[in-house]
Parts: sequence; structure tokens; C-alpha cells
Amino acid sequence: MYHRAVWKQRYSFKLIEDGPVERGDAIVISYPFSDSGNKHPLMDEVIATCNRIEVPVLLDCSYMNVATGIRFDVDQPCVVALAFSLSKTFYGLGPLRIGVRFRREFNDDLVDICNTLDSANPHSCAVALAFINRFDVDFNQTTYRAKQLGVCEKLGVTASDTVIYGLGDHKWQAYNRGGQYNRLCLSGLLEQ
Repeated sequence: MYHRAVWKQRYSFKLIEDGPVERGDAIVISYPFSDSGNKHPLMDEVIATCNRIEVPVLLDCSYMNVATGIRFDVDQPCVVALAFSLSKTFYGLGPLRIGVRFRREFNDDLVDICNTLDSANPHSCAVALAFINRFDVDFNQTTYRAKQLGVCEKLGVTASDTVIYGLGDHKWQAYNRGGQYNRLCLSGLLEQ
């Protein structure tokens, strides 16, 4: 949703599934994939194509801290930026917009300008640092994975690699967000 909204004014937006990657494209792909919480089924193919035809890729790792089994070599020529967020990691942090983007080159965009001018929100940064210092990177998996598996079994859905999600069949169509998966957010059930 975010990527579609950002690109709608100046660019032609399409999903990876809508056609082949072509020279002149720019790719944003989430890993774990936001629609399933797993690796996107076309990720390796897309990265290989982007490396071959020199298409830049931003790897959105917003779900990294609530996922397991993440294995990807980010040292790919096409990967020009990585973005991480704590919004999904801990309940209540979403409104603070705590995240970081790493780029191979200075791009002189809004994020680079804010970083150059030391304009990051110090209160959000302090909260982020407090959470990072207190909780291990695998906290959510260690704490909630067994519960996720139990909830998924009870609901008859497949557990995602992302601990806050289950993936349902056609009976769960109401939870489809416009992609191929019926993604159920289990956060509230994991706290019970």
C-alpha cells in the first residue's frame, strides 16, 4: 500500500507478478514479503534479473524482527538500499515511525537531507534505542512462535515465517489484501 501510494504521482506502478522486470524499472520488494510473511516466490528470480539488467532494488525489511528463517545475501549489485522498521516489532511503536534506511550512495532525497541536518526525531530514536537494548532481535520468535503454531493449528491455517501471521485458504478470503494470500494477523491472539 505504501509503495503504491508513493509512486502513484510520478511513476507507473505495477506488481512484480504483472509482468517482467525491464530496464528502467525500480523495484521495491519486501523480505519477508508483506502479503505472506514469507519469502516472495519470485524474489530470487527478480533479484537475478535486476542484477543482470542493472535495475535498482530497495529491500524493505520491515518484518525482519518478527520473522524466522531469513537468509538473503544483501551484497547483490542491484540492492541499492535496505530499510528496517520497528513498527511491526513491538506493539505501540507504529505511530513513532521508527525506522532506518541504509543506502550504498548519498541520494540527496528527503531521508538523506534529514540525516545530514540531524533532523531525526530524537524522542523516537531514544524509544527505539531503549527497545533495542532491552530485547533480543529474536524476542518475538522466541516468545510467540509456539503460540503462533498452536493458534494456526486451531484455526486450520498455515503458520507464516512471520510470527504475527497465519495464511488461510479460500475460507479466509475476507482477509485478502489484494494479493495471492489470505493473511490473518494473529497479534491479538498471541497475547491471550
